Amino acid sequence: QYFSVAATNEHTTSKERRLFGGTAMFLTKQTTPRLVEHGQDTSGLGRWTWMKLQGRQGITTRIITGYRPVKDFSNRPGTVYSQQERFYHAQGQPKEPRQAFLDDLQTFIRMCMDDGEQIVVGLDANEYIKSQTMTAWSHQLGLIPTLQYTHPSLPEVDTCDKGRRQQPIDAIWTTPG
Repeated sequence: QYFSVAATNEHTTSKERRLFGGTAMFLTKQTTPRLVEHGQDTSGLGRWTWMKLQGRQGITTRIITGYRPVKDFSNRPGTVYSQQERFYHAQGQPKEPRQAFLDDLQTFIRMCMDDGEQIVVGLDANEYIKSQTMTAWSHQLGLIPTLQYTHPSLPEVDTCDKGRRQQPIDAIWTTPG
């Protein structure tokens, strides 16, 4: 039995057949028996989904997959950035969606870590993963960029087919354990 969890923007008023954004995760049938809980970003914006797995000796690991919107200066109504920006304004709490994503995810991860969980977080950060912003964010949480840590000699490669700068914008970070 496979298992999946997905999240999309629940607040949109768009009538379009296609709505950009959202996240999803899948477990193989071998891993599914370890599933304890699953869920999504409580804002209802579909910014991240998560699964909590129980391992040997009571070790729990929360796996999170997230999508941080691309900064959008065009204010086109269908972009993920514009969807989230409209949501925050409608709530009377104007926020910059990219920073709100990092702040809210950091709060969520800290809560999980305070409960003693190991963390694996995979993000489409839509920003160079070694930028000042992303480095500060991961360091504040004590997260390790797994690929760079385990394979420091591998060259960086673009993770977006539009890029040509050899700067990955997607990564997986983990707690040291």
